[in-house]
Amino acid sequence: MKTLYSLSAVVLFALATLSVKAQDLPKPSPHAEVSQTVGLTNISIEYSRPGVKERDIFGELVPFDKVWRTGANKATKITFDTPVTFGEEKIEAGSYALFTIPAEDSWTVIFNTATESWGTGDYSEENDVARIEVESMEMPYMENMMFYFDELKDGSANLILRWAESGISIPVTVDYKKMAMKNIEAEFKKYKNKFRLYDNAADFYIANNMDLDQAIEYAKKSVEMNTKFWNVRTLSEAYAAAGKYKEAIKAAEKSLKLADEAEYEPYIKINKENIKKWKSKM
Repeated sequence: MKTLYSLSAVVLFALATLSVKAQDLPKPSPHAEVSQTVGLTNISIEYSRPGVKERDIFGELVPFDKVWRTGANKATKITFDTPVTFGEEKIEAGSYALFTIPAEDSWTVIFNTATESWGTGDYSEENDVARIEVESMEMPYMENMMFYFDELKDGSANLILRWAESGISIPVTVDYKKMAMKNIEAEFKKYKNKFRLYDNAADFYIANNMDLDQAIEYAKKSVEMNTKFWNVRTLSEAYAAAGKYKEAIKAAEKSLKLADEAEYEPYIKINKENIKKWKSKM
C-alpha cells in the first residue's frame, strides 16, 4: 500500500512538472502582426518585436553592414496577394523573408524566399528575389521595434520600420486600376441591370482620370436606368472632367432640382458650387 502511494506521488509530481514546462510564458520579443490593404492588395507582416532595454542598437547590437533578420526570433515574413512594387522593384505575389542590411546613411532591404529562417543562419543571397536601397532616418524614440503603414492612397503607401531612434520608409505601390477594371467588368457580367454599378464605375473613372468618355457612358447608363439626384450629379462631374462644361451645368441643374425635391441639403450645396465653378470656366 505504501509502495502504491509512493508510485502515485511520483506520477503526480511528473505530471505537475510537465505542466509547468508546457506553460506559456511572456516572450522577451513578443510576436506581432500588421496587415494593410493598399488599393486592392492585402499586405501582411509577421515579426517579433525586440526592445531596446537600455542597449545601443544600430551599430552595436545590430551591426552596420551585416545582414539582419529585421527583428528577433524567426525571420520577419511579408506576404502580399498581388504583385507589389517596393521602391522600383516589382515583386510577384507570395511570402518572403524580409532581411535588411542597416548602415549609417542607408539600408538595404532584401526580399528572400527563405521564410522559415531562424535568424540569419539560413540566409543565402542565392534566395534573394529583390534588393532595394532606402534612406536611414532619425525618428522619435521607440522602445520596441515596430512595422506600420503610413501615407495611404488608392494605390500606394509607405511601409515604416522604427526602432530606438532610427527607422526606414519603404515606398509601396500597386496596380489597383487594372484590378479594379477587371472587377468592374466581372460585376457587369453578373448584374447587367444594376444602375448603381454603372454609377460606381463612372465615379471610379472620374476619380482616377481614366477614359472620361467611358465615364460619361457609364454615368448615362445609370441615369437612363434609374434617375436619382446622386447619379445625375455623377454624370455632371463626368462631363466636367472631360471639359464639357455646358453639358455639365445642364446635368448639375437637373441634379439640383432633384436634390431640392428630396430636401437633401448636401447635394443642393454641391450642385450650386459646381454650377458656379463651371460657369466661370466657360
